Amino acid sequence: MYTHNNIDVIYLDFAHVFDSAVHTKLFAKLSCYGIDPALLSWIGSFLSNHFQYVKVDKSYSSILPVISGVSQGSVFGPILFILYVNDI
Repeated sequence: MYTHNNIDVIYLDFAHVFDSAVHTKLFAKLSCYGIDPALLSWIGSFLSNHFQYVKVDKSYSSILPVISGVSQGSVFGPILFILYVNDI
């Protein structure tokens, strides 16, 4: 005898979630873990002083500070990602 059971599926795509992680929220989560203030300062230095602009043909946008995301390819990025999503 064949029964029809409902199945619920939820897909989560974490591929680009950390590209938009706001630095202030990341620092708030890290401070909740009890991370030493000196290490938080070092992480802030790691993430700060990055700027971006957009170039289309020969036109450039204004240069603005990067306030979210973590540098791609960094060794420290995956650790920050795990700490950022740990409470999900």
